[in-house]
Amino acid sequence: DCCTAFPRSIGFWPLRIPLTFSIFKTQNSRIAMPTQQTESAPSFLQVYTQVRRDRMKHSFLRQISACVDWRGIRTLLNKKYTKTQNATGNPAYDALMMFKILLLQTWYGLSDYEVEERINDSLLFSEFLLLDMGLPAPDHSTICRFRAELTRLGIMDKLLKELNKQFKKHGISRIDQGA
Repeated sequence: DCCTAFPRSIGFWPLRIPLTFSIFKTQNSRIAMPTQQTESAPSFLQVYTQVRRDRMKHSFLRQISACVDWRGIRTLLNKKYTKTQNATGNPAYDALMMFKILLLQTWYGLSDYEVEERINDSLLFSEFLLLDMGLPAPDHSTICRFRAELTRLGIMDKLLKELNKQFKKHGISRIDQGA
């Protein structure tokens, strides 16, 4: 028999990923190589991001997401902000996601450049925005133009009033900065 399969596991506690290795005999040595598994094991990235998500269970942004019903804010946005494509004809970013970016800027004291960088770097920010980790954040100029458009349309105060109404309902009187 030229090869022998034996199970091993890799990972760090408490997660262990089972792998099967086969020993291939060559003329002068033996080589251990991972073999195809019959059941799909999670990738390293999936395991790593899940561990990070589990550590953030009680984060500020998760608490905000849990207590805010974003449908009312989306309704207010969609009444006035009707942009469906950008200047090059591609689909526009979701207006609610863009509004959440403005909230992140306020809560964390970030500039347009800084919030773009943090969204691209932070699992927590991406999760709050419901932005797939594989997609880039809106760039700083897009964020700036969105803020200017909300101001021009005169709906920023209405959006914040709706958000504060929901916070008040949950006993949150004021948010100065994120944690």
